[in-house]
Amino acid sequence: MFAVFKTGGKQYRVAAEDVLKVDKVKGEPGEVVAFGEVLVVGGDSVTLGAPTVAGASVAAEVLQQARMELRQLTVEPSLLGYISEITRRTRSWPSVSLGASPRAGISLMLVAKALAALGDRDYVIPDDVKAAVLPALRHRIILRPEAELEGLDTDRVLTDVLAAVEVPK
Repeated sequence: MFAVFKTGGKQYRVAAEDVLKVDKVKGEPGEVVAFGEVLVVGGDSVTLGAPTVAGASVAAEVLQQARMELRQLTVEPSLLGYISEITRRTRSWPSVSLGASPRAGISLMLVAKALAALGDRDYVIPDDVKAAVLPALRHRIILRPEAELEGLDTDRVLTDVLAAVEVPK
């Protein structure tokens, strides 16, 4: 017996005891979740839904959640200071007309947390912050016109700012 169900804009074909990766499922490991949008049920005969098969559902146990909530990741106080110092330095950097705001620092922290989660860690390390600087801040600073005439760009300036701020141990 098999079923085809739909969730999160994708369709999945499953049979008993199948293990599959489903994006965006609500539930914790060990919980049983039900998928109600069953499009096809098959076995000895096939039942096609119009658009779904009435009364059919697929039950599944959540084995693992691949995505961590960013709120669950920890950021050491020294790294918060590092993030704050990076954004503060952009505001006083000679070639910068308008530096990164405190809200830009929050974005930098969130990108660093996301990188930590992608690295399968529940804590942020300085390398996460370094890797997050360009994508999180490049659009949040404005260079002085004379800096642009000298050939500087935001990536180069942010790289220089990053090199000037001491990395916490």
